[in-house]
Amino acid sequence: MGSAVFKTDVGAHAPRRVRFPSASAMKSTDDSPGRYPAHLETDVVLRDGGTVHIRPARSDDQERVEDYLIGLSDESRRLRFWGMSVDISDVAARAVDVDQVDHLTLLAFTGGPEGTVVGGAQYVREGAAHRAEVTVSVADALQGHGLG
Repeated sequence: MGSAVFKTDVGAHAPRRVRFPSASAMKSTDDSPGRYPAHLETDVVLRDGGTVHIRPARSDDQERVEDYLIGLSDESRRLRFWGMSVDISDVAARAVDVDQVDHLTLLAFTGGPEGTVVGGAQYVREGAAHRAEVTVSVADALQGHGLG
């Protein structure tokens, strides 16, 4: 199965390669989509030496995602959603309503895997095509630290 490899910039630390499996490789062995991909959980070192925990979103993350989105500056929210007006509850609900194959959201946390959301990335596959909408956002306080 194919996979994408991303070389991350971690400043003075040695570059770390993060491997993300292809969508077909993320299906569980019984061929049922939606199994939690625990193999995507990892800790990442930022440029300043701090760490964040990255893990796939779960349905119980909705309130954390809402708090994260509310905490974004107006400019960050405008750049992420291409506008100022957004239904935070709806966006958070959709972000955590994932099947782990056609829709995956990765969240970045400070304070461990149950801590505070400080970033998020997701893709939503567009039909049967090999195309997807991809979004990334980082909390204002961590922008420029090597997370996004």
